[in-house]
Amino acid sequence: MAHHSIYVIELDKQVLQDPKFRAANPDYVEGKPCAYVGVTGRSPEIRFEQHKRGYRSNQYVRRFGLWLRQFLL
Repeated sequence: MAHHSIYVIELDKQVLQDPKFRAANPDYVEGKPCAYVGVTGRSPEIRFEQHKRGYRSNQYVRRFGLWLRQFLL
């Protein structure tokens, strides 16, 4: 049986200067964190490193990704 994980990466607030990001997130509330949410079959730590290296990465995570957010389900 396959195992998948949901992961959340916090983005630097500088991402808000990107017009395409703002257009894709019109309901952003000032003061709230910016985040990317993904699903992976790898460990979230490995997937974060892949994003940062540019392997099948989201442009915002590659440029503005700070760290993995920890959360409990």
